[in-house]
Amino acid sequence: MPQTLSRKVAKNSAINLTGVIITRAGRFLFFLLMARLLGPQDFGFFSIAFSLLLISQTFCESGFYSIFQRFIPVYLAGGEPGKAKGLITFALELPLTLSLVMVAAVCFVPHTWLATLGSNPKITPYIIILFIASPFYLLCELVSYLAMSRNRFVYKSIIYSSRFVLATMAALGLSYWGFKAQSLAWAFTLGALAASILALIFLFRLRADIFGSRRQYETRSWLKFMFPVLVVAVMAVLAGQMDRIFLGMMRSAAEAGIYNAAAKVVSQGNIIYATLAQAFVPLMSELFHARRLDELKELYNRVSWWCLLLCLPLQMVLVVFGREILSIFGHQFQAGYGALLIMTAYPLLLALAGPAGYLLRMANRQQTEALIFTVSAALSIGLNFLLIPRWGMLGAALAFAASASVMAVWNALQLYFYSGIHSLSKGFLGPIILSMALTTLAVELKTWSAPGALVVLFGGYLACLFRFFLDGEDKKILASFSGKLKRLVYAAPILP
Repeated sequence: MPQTLSRKVAKNSAINLTGVIITRAGRFLFFLLMARLLGPQDFGFFSIAFSLLLISQTFCESGFYSIFQRFIPVYLAGGEPGKAKGLITFALELPLTLSLVMVAAVCFVPHTWLATLGSNPKITPYIIILFIASPFYLLCELVSYLAMSRNRFVYKSIIYSSRFVLATMAALGLSYWGFKAQSLAWAFTLGALAASILALIFLFRLRADIFGSRRQYETRSWLKFMFPVLVVAVMAVLAGQMDRIFLGMMRSAAEAGIYNAAAKVVSQGNIIYATLAQAFVPLMSELFHARRLDELKELYNRVSWWCLLLCLPLQMVLVVFGREILSIFGHQFQAGYGALLIMTAYPLLLALAGPAGYLLRMANRQQTEALIFTVSAALSIGLNFLLIPRWGMLGAALAFAASASVMAVWNALQLYFYSGIHSLSKGFLGPIILSMALTTLAVELKTWSAPGALVVLFGGYLACLFRFFLDGEDKKILASFSGKLKRLVYAAPILP
């Protein structure tokens, strides 16, 4: 693989990682603060309402994340800015209209229907307040997707991170002024509103070079591409969010809140996958459409390898210190440790499978991916329905892990049968065996010294990583990544 591609991925990843860390930290702190202010039951109401919002948002987004990634680079590289402008206009009009319809539907639907979702009428204000934020939240998402398609990762990072940072500040302010329970949910709406203003500013910057072009529409091509992608996105969010809703309906809102806290902790474990995969997408699109498949295959293998290497330390920390991490939400939230252990398999599976879904979309295999996600969502919903009444949070975690495993493995197999590309060309077993041994040792050592357990985990892993697992190309990538990260820290750029 040419050195320029390695460095380009590393530099994009450094920018993206900075934004993702700030975004994940902001999101985590927001949910942590809400959990501590609300307690398990009211946090459960908030969690169920937020899951409903995510399902609604995914439907309204209509798959424009993949449409931007698929068409915008091609239009601009082919000298067709009018089509890019038409797509951006279409992408703003359709989703925002759907979002406003959703807000109206939630506000006017009988409140007794909403109350059944949390087995308590107290959930109704949470749902209405969060859905009012829907158009602002959606605008931030769409502009972020556009920024990624144009390799403006700084824009994307600022928009993503500002939503929850501003929401956290609003929650602190509302709490200081004595607001409680449902009133604190307005913090999320205020944060989305403020971030949407910033998104509009970036939107004008992103459209500046095509502003004078005449709009051209390829609506039929966009819709043909959109519907399978929409099915994929909706099924994925159903598989990932229905567990909270089922817990609220079949068990209690408090159990849904504790489970959601564990899920938020686990979601921090796929930060590396999200960072590298998102940085990989624009380059993947360029290589695929230029038919440089050998370079694409090698780049895919390298990205998957680094996803695994950087994912494992986070998983080890969750296994060894998961109970202590959950306790910062409140002592009652430690009850979610069992569910957390089961769900830690998800980030590892993502890393092992690699970003197969992105490549399937680029290869116009959306129908295949839609089938995969539909089966995964059906499996998740069925297992949740069967396991939650008996085992509660553990049942929800088992359903999530099973459906995620099916999705990741099936995606990877489909990509291999279609193109011959897979992520297992390097020595993947070595780092996994090493992490298992270090985790077992750290668990035993933690009873004597928690700092000593941390030293064993990270010191042992890094030493073995550099000694046994990194080749020359890996070290070049690491040097390029760290160099870009240092420049970002010292220069602290706001806009490119």
